[in-house]
Amino acid sequence: MKVFVTGATGVLGQRVVQKLINQNISIVALSRSHENSRLLKNRKLLIKEVDLFNRDEMKEATKGCNAILHLATHIPKKTMPKISDWEMNDEIRINGTANLIEAAKANKIEIFICPSVTALYAQQYGNFVSSQTPLPEKQVASVISAIKMEKLIFDQLPGKYVIIRFGNFYSADDFHTRNLIGNIIKGRMPMIGNGKFYVNYIHLDDAADAIVFSLNNFKAVKGNIVNATDYNPVLYSDMIESLYPVAGNKKPFHLSMFLAKWLLGKTSFSFLTNSYRIKHDPLLTGWKPKHTDFINSMSEIIKQSILWK
Repeated sequence: MKVFVTGATGVLGQRVVQKLINQNISIVALSRSHENSRLLKNRKLLIKEVDLFNRDEMKEATKGCNAILHLATHIPKKTMPKISDWEMNDEIRINGTANLIEAAKANKIEIFICPSVTALYAQQYGNFVSSQTPLPEKQVASVISAIKMEKLIFDQLPGKYVIIRFGNFYSADDFHTRNLIGNIIKGRMPMIGNGKFYVNYIHLDDAADAIVFSLNNFKAVKGNIVNATDYNPVLYSDMIESLYPVAGNKKPFHLSMFLAKWLLGKTSFSFLTNSYRIKHDPLLTGWKPKHTDFINSMSEIIKQSILWK
């Protein structure tokens, strides 16, 4: 097998690439810059410095490949990003995906795996959801492109894809995890309302395992959307009340739901407080997350962060 990978230098992509190398799978990695190429050059893979937004270059770069793993993203590294900060990520999800789909069709590539987000389930008032749960029409602006991306894939590549909707990523080397930890250590992470809304997480190591599992078991999961989290949703209130003492702080300060919505903005507020619980996906039987207790895992990361300081 030869696999074409976008986003190979990202926190998820690096993990996936290493797992593929460990399985002696040939990799062709898209590189957006000479800097990215330098990050990849010591790995056992072929680097292609090509433009994701150039359809002809995508067709040429993916020749001879059996699978495409579209892992590229451009998530804003800000606490409260504006809508404009998401433009490049939207471009990757829509136009980048469209170009890869055309490349897959031109080169008769039968395997297309792409991450998406469980945030698409939006406000479910704490109910359990599955990949069969209809998506609400009302969505936060930052994930509308994910809906368009999914539709492109299942309209254009019927039976040749797996879309994996992931919960919120976390790991010690992830920007947003470090940002969360920094806010907790500094006492800046508030209790919002009563905090009785669920959050669904997945460690990046487990997310990478889920992608490689889907590649290795493609026949069993193809043509489907699957959900991958630690399958242990946590109440926001439990998370805040548990992690504050680990960071050496007293109880968190409170914000009313009204004030939080005003301070955070509609998009960030909805993304944070939309409440749903992801069920274990039966199509991923055989894959199990190793990190199943977010609060315990984050506690260890916080302790290490404090030691590093």
